[in-house]
Amino acid sequence: THLGKYLKWNMAFYQTNSQNDILFLNSPGSVINGYFSNVGATRRQGIEFGLSGIVLESLNWYLSYGLVDATFQTSAVLGNALGAQQVHPGDKIPSIPENTVKFGSEYEILEGWVFGGDLQYASSQYARGDNGNQAPQLPSYTVVNLNTRYTLTKNIELFAFGRNIFDQHYKTFGQLGQNFFQNGQATQFWGPGAPATGYAGVRISF
Repeated sequence: THLGKYLKWNMAFYQTNSQNDILFLNSPGSVINGYFSNVGATRRQGIEFGLSGIVLESLNWYLSYGLVDATFQTSAVLGNALGAQQVHPGDKIPSIPENTVKFGSEYEILEGWVFGGDLQYASSQYARGDNGNQAPQLPSYTVVNLNTRYTLTKNIELFAFGRNIFDQHYKTFGQLGQNFFQNGQATQFWGPGAPATGYAGVRISF
């Protein structure tokens, strides 16, 4: 929906109810092997909201927000790498951050030279396998990226990117399992986010 010439917005509400939902469950003692199983009723509901616009003909920007409430709706005993775990109605489905935010903008500093950046935020989430929500959640994280490009000719463009410029140490994924280096002690295995990186190059089109 347009609000005048320079502003657009969108909003959506949704709710999805599944009966006899099927999820991947880990086999006892394994963080790799597993099987698909019916887990009863589940619900995914939430809001998606977005804004975007143009300022002074040279600054483009956007903002988006997502809320996802993903829960089990029936009681069940579900297996994971540690064994069996009791699940109750209202427990959160793992590996789904409840809140996400994305913001970005680009500004044309000079004709043909554009500088921009974006911010990405994800709230905490339960590790996969923790269907009963008994272990601590993976913490939320925020990542900031920058980019620039310059059109040298109609066929040649110079570009550069900086990812995670503040070198945030964050985790995007978690998995419950047994640490065999510590006598099978229960632990969380994490998928770390990429560290600060940067690269530049030339695009040539014909």
